[in-house]
Parts: sequence; C-alpha cells; structure tokens
Amino acid sequence: MLLNLMEKVKIVIIGEMVHEVGYRVFLLNNSLNFGIDRFNAYNAIEDGKPAVSVILEAEEEIITDFYEFINKNFPENARVSEIKKEGFKGRVMSVEQFMHLAMVEQLDKGIPAILSIKDNTTKILDHTSHIPAIKENTEKILEHTSYIPAIKEDTSEIKNNTKEIVDKLQNKYEELSREIVQMKITLSKIEAKVFS
Repeated sequence: MLLNLMEKVKIVIIGEMVHEVGYRVFLLNNSLNFGIDRFNAYNAIEDGKPAVSVILEAEEEIITDFYEFINKNFPENARVSEIKKEGFKGRVMSVEQFMHLAMVEQLDKGIPAILSIKDNTTKILDHTSHIPAIKENTEKILEHTSYIPAIKEDTSEIKNNTKEIVDKLQNKYEELSREIVQMKITLSKIEAKVFS
C-alpha cells in the first residue's frame, strides 16, 4: 500500500485587485471542493503590491491540482498579475478554524459598519425633522395656485380679445388711409381748378 505524502505550501496571489473581491472565500470554497482539510488565507502586501497568501496542508497531488486550478480561475472582479508557490514550515489551521476566524473577522468589520449606519440614520432623521413644515408649506402653495387654470383661461381670452382689437384697428387704419387718399385727390382737383 502506497502512502500519500502530505505537503505544506504557501501560495501568494499578487495583483492590483485581489483585496475586497471575495478572494479568500473563493479560495476556501474551492479548497473544500478539492478536499483540503488544512487551510488558511489572509490579505497581505507583497513587494508593495496587494496580495492574498494561502497556506495549505494536503496530499501532494491535491495541492498540485489546486494550484493549477487557481492559476486558471479567479473571482469575478479580481485582477491578478502573478501567482507563486513555495514550501511552508509551521502549523496550518483546520478549515473549520479558518471558517470561525473568517466569521469573527466579518463581525469585526460588520459591527463598526452597523454602528456607522445607525449614526448616519440618526443624522438623516435630524436633518429631516423639517419635512412636516415643508409638506405644510407645499400644501399652502398648492392652495394659492389653485386659481392658475382660471388665469390661463383669462389669458387665453385676453389674447383672443387683443387679436380682435388689433384686427378692428387694422381695418379702421386701412379705412382711414383710403379716406385720406381720397381727400388728397379731391384737394388736388380743387387746387387745380382754383389756381388754373
């Protein structure tokens, strides 16, 4: 019977977008699919660049398969520039311990976020205390503008009356112009007779 050799490795995933994209959860889920019982992953900085370090302890073949998998598969929004693997000496926690640690980390992040939401909600409520007054003023404005349709109707009537007046004045102007022309002709004839 052949004994499968256990191996411990550290895999470092480096790239401009490896933090805050769910990389550690992605790695955890896939390590479970590969049957890895000892696992740890944490965000780090490697040569000044964002990195995710993964520490595994499993059979050599499983680690090889897992390494090949993570070289071809990434979380949706991740941008990876390099993945390197090296030996590791030391204790590797169990997957269960890592999951507990991850939950505590999320609670540690979540509690301040919840408190911040509570503070912001209180600030918003403080700033919205004047909303009933705005509503009341809006109702008063609406009440005072209820006569706008009547104004619109009156304006329309004024426009019609103005057009009618302009038309009458235009007709009167044309009539007077004709009369003046006739008077000038008549005056010209009278002048011609008187001075001839």
